[in-house]
Amino acid sequence: MMQHHQQQPPTVSIHSPLLLSPYSTLQMPGAIGSMPSTSSEATTLLVNDMSPGLLNNEAQRHFIRSQLDQAQQHAQVAACQVQLLRDQLNTETTARLEAQSKTHQLLNSNREVRTLLFLGNRIQSLSHCQLLEQVQQLVGRLQIMENRMTEGLMNHLQANDVSVGLIRC
Repeated sequence: MMQHHQQQPPTVSIHSPLLLSPYSTLQMPGAIGSMPSTSSEATTLLVNDMSPGLLNNEAQRHFIRSQLDQAQQHAQVAACQVQLLRDQLNTETTARLEAQSKTHQLLNSNREVRTLLFLGNRIQSLSHCQLLEQVQQLVGRLQIMENRMTEGLMNHLQANDVSVGLIRC
């Protein structure tokens, strides 16, 4: 019979050859090898040169240094992101203030246009009223003149009739 052997997770201790995460939250089993030689490998440390009970000082220094370097890189990235956000905020604030200023100018211009339209309509209505009044006055004068002319003509005709009647007599 074949026995099924369940694989147990590796026991983690200071004596275990494991890759340690710089965050110390993940422990990743890895191949036994030498100290990291590239910058990407500098974020994790292969702990295989251990004396019983203690990491050697060089490995500890390298591990702490890689954690410090990574923390500095994260801090630089965060600082750049903060500066980018500040720049974006300043740009958006400037654009908002410019838009508010233009809106204010447009509102003032609209108010002035409405006032001018109102005054133009008022002047036009006054002009119509004045024209109507003047036409009515002229019609009244014409009627007066017509009445005078009619009276004058009637008087003239009556005077001619009287003189014609006198001549006939």
